Amino acid sequence: MKKNRLLFLLPYLLWIGLFVIAPLVLILGYSLTDAHSHLTLQNFSAFFSGGTFLRMMANSFWYALLITFFCLLVSYPAALALTYAFIGIFSRSGMVNQFLGLFGIGPVGIMFTDFAFIFVAIYIEIPFMVMPIYNSLKEIDPALLSASSDLGASFWQT
Repeated sequence: MKKNRLLFLLPYLLWIGLFVIAPLVLILGYSLTDAHSHLTLQNFSAFFSGGTFLRMMANSFWYALLITFFCLLVSYPAALALTYAFIGIFSRSGMVNQFLGLFGIGPVGIMFTDFAFIFVAIYIEIPFMVMPIYNSLKEIDPALLSASSDLGASFWQT
């Protein structure tokens, strides 16, 4: 039984090793060597002795703090409003049940169903799909679209 649990831990450990620990080790290695791969602390000396790098680091932390604060300030009320909007849509007296009532279907408990979960999850994930697809379509060369049309392909085939 204990061996099976360790087997489930293996993908997690591989992920952490490859994408967290290995990059940190590489960064540490690069910071401790010079251009000729000789061990040195010169990089740290340049970082802490010059005001430019320290100022850049302080600016980065300050901007991260401001962005986090304002993002929270905007996102929390928006998330609260969306929560109440979805409650209004899926509740027994909500819009979906009112629409079903037009067809003689009584109030249905939709709120905590798989359908409601999938609907809300899709709504949340849409921007993460739309943006990459938009960026991919934007980069298509118009000459390729024209050539496809000239060769007889329809809009959907292209």
